[in-house]
Amino acid sequence: MTAKLLVVLDGAAEAVALVARVGSDLSRRRFEGEAPRFTHVALAVREGDGWQLHGLLNTAEGSEGHLYRQPPLHFFRDDPFEYRAAVLVPSRPLQQRLAAVVGSPLRERLHTSRYNRLAYPFSTRYQSSNQWVLELVAAAQGGGESRAEVQRHLAARDFVPDVLRTVGIAAQVVARYVLPNTRFDDHPLRDRLRGRIACVLEPSLRRHLRATDAIVAERVIGLGVPVGTPCPAHRLPGSQDVGASGFEAAAGRVVERLERGEDGPVGGWKPHHHEEAPDREHGAEVLRVREHREREPRAPGDGVAEPVTVEHADAAEALEDRDVEGLSDRDQRRARD
Repeated sequence: MTAKLLVVLDGAAEAVALVARVGSDLSRRRFEGEAPRFTHVALAVREGDGWQLHGLLNTAEGSEGHLYRQPPLHFFRDDPFEYRAAVLVPSRPLQQRLAAVVGSPLRERLHTSRYNRLAYPFSTRYQSSNQWVLELVAAAQGGGESRAEVQRHLAARDFVPDVLRTVGIAAQVVARYVLPNTRFDDHPLRDRLRGRIACVLEPSLRRHLRATDAIVAERVIGLGVPVGTPCPAHRLPGSQDVGASGFEAAAGRVVERLERGEDGPVGGWKPHHHEEAPDREHGAEVLRVREHREREPRAPGDGVAEPVTVEHADAAEALEDRDVEGLSDRDQRRARD
């Protein structure tokens, strides 16, 4: 995979490209519109005679994220669900501006260490891996030099995020307590009650660049597929075919049960200890809650996508956990409808 990625980068990109990988299986999740396949996006930057991947990684699946610079080989070492990658090459002028942003203090200035894999795109409270890449792209497009400024720029340019559908408050509260890298209190309350969680994944990043830039190339590479040959739709081999750790799998089962509207007590689990990998790469994917593959996929929700609530970046609606837990029974029943 690394050799194929380098062939595509050397052949299509001059300075910078966006590279996405499949960290986990999103096929059983409900999304409005296009269902994402790729979970994590990083920036490939040409440095000297080679390439380095710059990205925000959620180390050890905790509540913080840190910026990393790593060789392409390491990009595929974090237990991918599938050895498939997408490469998107922006226009040459945007590549040059992105390279300048990555090499400047803006790289750090546009980073927030409070990690949330479902971070609301128009709030600065938390940040996801893909949101950091999006905000660097917006800064390179003249969107400003702070997170609030680039988010206002994205809203003004009609950025449309990906939208994950959940049952509502019940599943969100459980996820909040069993998954340290998942928060919902940066999302508007009305969206949470309706089970509409806006976030940044590969499709929304791709749509934004298609709408705002003259893209040079888009490529998809896969294990066992020659470069230049279309990848098949079925799943390609991945490093893990047996699912997640016991803790993560148990957490996913409970959230799943609540999303299906099933009753029953929420049990406790003894978490497995996640040791930090020597290269500090462990746990970088978005939406890494595994699901049992023998279950049938959920039927899609409403066929008509609804507008995502966009709040001003400086006045994003904040919802504290105590407010969520204090909702009336009537509001929680409405959230499940």
